[in-house]
Amino acid sequence: MENVFRFKKFSIQHHPEVMKVGTDGVLVGTLVNCENSKNILDIGTGTGLIALMLAQRSDANIYSIDINPKAVEIARKNVNNSPWKERIKVENISLQAFNSQKKFDCIVSNPPFFSEDVKPTASSRKQARHNDDLKVEELLHYSEKLLEEVGQISVIYPIKQSQIFLDIAGKNGFYCKRIVEIYPNFNSDCVRRFITVSKISSEVITEKLVIENGKRHDYTEEYINLTRDFYLAF
Repeated sequence: MENVFRFKKFSIQHHPEVMKVGTDGVLVGTLVNCENSKNILDIGTGTGLIALMLAQRSDANIYSIDINPKAVEIARKNVNNSPWKERIKVENISLQAFNSQKKFDCIVSNPPFFSEDVKPTASSRKQARHNDDLKVEELLHYSEKLLEEVGQISVIYPIKQSQIFLDIAGKNGFYCKRIVEIYPNFNSDCVRRFITVSKISSEVITEKLVIENGKRHDYTEEYINLTRDFYLAF
């Protein structure tokens, strides 16, 4: 079986040590308000999925960082095989160590979150899905240093972790701008929240997104419209 996920304008090569294309990453790539961004920072880029989606949706220069060397290797391959390789730079570095003279108007992350679950044995999956290496406090603290005054930070979290993120963000002078509550189908509970925060106070926009009508792969019109520029099936 080919270990490649093909989108309309680019492809994502996978590797066993790097998290595969998933709904969370696709949601971040489609929901982020990036159309007018000039400089975007993608934290924990993995395969480079979000960076490539944002490159397709904007004219921004995108900096992608990851602490997993194998992820960086795969992301660079995916970027180099894309139409936007001149605008995306991939670096093997942690957010804590990332120093940039450039400020970013858009910072995005599909961050680690399964802090209380049984941890997988593979260290790469541990890095991709556990918050040992990048706690919420650190994500906000180091992102703030890199953020333009009017910039924004966008993340996706399960419900419990999303509330932790919002609480810590509020204590550190961030204001919630947007929340998208994500439901697998019309009969399920909310399982994820896409959140955007900034240092500028504004009215919070709250939205609801349902992915499937009920049957597997029977997608809602809203989800199809959101992702039709990417998925081959739409």
